[in-house]
Amino acid sequence: MDALWLGIAADQLVDGYEAPFYKADREAEYRQAHAVFAERLQQAQAVQQKDGDV
Repeated sequence: MDALWLGIAADQLVDGYEAPFYKADREAEYRQAHAVFAERLQQAQAVQQKDGDV
């Protein structure tokens, strides 16, 4: 895999970088983070309701 895949010239790569580069799947990461956040929010709301804070 060459540096053009990254959108940069080969001479701009930092010494030590080698293929394969990792291409992040942002949509999957955001969906996973949202699921964790939603679960934590639901748990916090349940505690507040139980304690009568809401």
